Amino acid sequence: MDYTAEQLLVLENAMQEVYADNLEFLEKYDNSLYLRVLELDEKIKTEKYNARYSLSFIKNSFDIYDESKKEYLYGKNLDEYTLEILGELDGTNKGSISNITKDMYSIDDVEDLRLFNNDIQTQSYRRVVNDINKFRTLLDDPLINKDTELKNLPSFVFFGTLLGKHLYPIKQKYDCKSYMIIEPNMEIFRLSLFVTEYKMMYQNSRIFFSIGQSDYEMVKELEPFILYDSFDNYLYKYYSTSYHDKQLFNNFTVALQNSTPFAFDHYRQIHYAKKSISRINKYPVLVENKKTSDIQDLPILILSPGPSLRKNFKWLKKNKNKFITVAFGATVKALNDAGVIPDIITSVDASTLMMKQFPLKCKKTYEKSIALVSSDSHEELFQKFKKKNIFIFEANFKLKENGLRESPALTVGDNAMHVLLSMGFKKIFMLGTDLFVDVDTGVSYDKSHTSSSKSNVHYLKKNIKKISEDIDVSNNYIKVKSNFGDSTLYTNQFFYKIIESYNVIVQAHKKLHDFEVYNLSDGAKINGIHSLRIQDVQLHDIEKKKKKSLLKEFFRSKSEHQFSLKEQSHMQDEIKFINELLLYVEEVNSQKITRSEEFYDLRKEHALRVVKHKSYSSLTKSMISTYIKIIDRYINFIFNDAEASYTEKKLNSIKKEWCYQVFSLLTTYEKILKKTQI
Repeated sequence: MDYTAEQLLVLENAMQEVYADNLEFLEKYDNSLYLRVLELDEKIKTEKYNARYSLSFIKNSFDIYDESKKEYLYGKNLDEYTLEILGELDGTNKGSISNITKDMYSIDDVEDLRLFNNDIQTQSYRRVVNDINKFRTLLDDPLINKDTELKNLPSFVFFGTLLGKHLYPIKQKYDCKSYMIIEPNMEIFRLSLFVTEYKMMYQNSRIFFSIGQSDYEMVKELEPFILYDSFDNYLYKYYSTSYHDKQLFNNFTVALQNSTPFAFDHYRQIHYAKKSISRINKYPVLVENKKTSDIQDLPILILSPGPSLRKNFKWLKKNKNKFITVAFGATVKALNDAGVIPDIITSVDASTLMMKQFPLKCKKTYEKSIALVSSDSHEELFQKFKKKNIFIFEANFKLKENGLRESPALTVGDNAMHVLLSMGFKKIFMLGTDLFVDVDTGVSYDKSHTSSSKSNVHYLKKNIKKISEDIDVSNNYIKVKSNFGDSTLYTNQFFYKIIESYNVIVQAHKKLHDFEVYNLSDGAKINGIHSLRIQDVQLHDIEKKKKKSLLKEFFRSKSEHQFSLKEQSHMQDEIKFINELLLYVEEVNSQKITRSEEFYDLRKEHALRVVKHKSYSSLTKSMISTYIKIIDRYINFIFNDAEASYTEKKLNSIKKEWCYQVFSLLTTYEKILKKTQI
């Protein structure tokens, strides 16, 4: 039937009410998104923006009309569209993205697992896989990549909204704990606000939005969703409107990899605590105090191993005396080629691979430099420098209460930035911080770097085209702006994470003191850091002898030895908390369970106690939470299989193994923490 003019007016008024309600909801729930919607709305109303899409009411149903292609996006009734979707979606893990890293849960021979020349990372990975395999055996070696009917779905992702009428019916069907709503086109999302009441999605659930964002921004928004309720968030059912390309899935995969607990697992964190406490008792450790020096006004030049470092050797040799030069261990070979001896060398690598960065033939390049190294650095690194020139810093977690603030830094580059800003330096320049993959050559680093091998450009170029059905999303390349804004570059998930880390670190320090950071490199743009071409750097030479003596004196004034009595007291609080957890684990071990749900509740209580723990250091919470993300999520995933059935005896054996592993982890950690009690 055709609507009368009066009925259409009623419909128009209803749409405006829905739109107003949505704006009110967004203003409270996601204010930044609310402001962006208002901005677009104003541009459309004032004709400062030519809208491509319009909302149509045709054949008694809403549709979106594409003015550019002269076609409707739905081409069918909204109710029919929703019913078709509900018919397609089932209660299995088919059509989902898993947070359970398949490779790590299917390794039979851990001796075949090798990373970084059999270093600490390999050792910790092997221990993790051994723990996983204990549960694999007890759980009857379940296949995690099979299509499985699930008892419940923890999370759901909407790749595209169109008008959003299918969102709430899907919520009613699955009743997930959290939802991620992705719509790359702000225009389309704005139109959906006239039709769909988004506050309905908020009922008894958490919702997250990524609307009208670039690949880079989208990945950033996806991570909080992935990290939400990490005890249960192991699988993401999804529906795609098929209106968008595979890059959306690619972005989600990047965000998943950025959040993986295997990047710095709990055994690796145990090793970090052990080595850091030992080193803090031997070497001066950088802390945050109010002591100042004139040297903080001198310009710093951070030298990274990207391609633009070697490209600018001539400029570097001519201008090196105008800066305090800070070089990564990975640049030593390149700087040796250039004949440049850095004032400071910094390193955060605990692997044996790192020692290849300091060959004897390059000894003159590093032997007299000041060493700023992470507290868990490789043992042999400390033998490369004079002890009086070594200063350590806590790179990941702080054990000293007065230590540097914890940061998201994960490489030597972002750690160096965090350390230098924490020390109060006011003008920092960066060279060789490229952080992208060259499309034509596949190269990311200087030729002297151990990771200088080429990337798989074949797949990279397919991802750029975004039209091929055989795109390999596991390569995870995303678009980023170039530093000087003259091109579009592509970066991988590892570089993306570093770019974001630099941004977060700089923004955090901006709240504390004034400084400027300039990137002279040819690579990716880093938000919060100024772009500056090398020919525009105008500085004067610094007196070399004065520079070195002032630096040592300055770092001594900004460092402490061992743990203070106050810090020892606070560490006692950590030990007390560990003992409380140990008592709870013993309590769990003594209980007899008859159903998997009982075991779930007991482990959930353990996870909640960890989440509620408060401390000046995030190490304790992070270490235990990492175990939970690796082991408990796996157990939850297997128990969520509707066909999974375990006898009472089997369930209690699984519980016993869990108690044994958690108890062992906590007692090991407790013994290490007691080393702070001097």
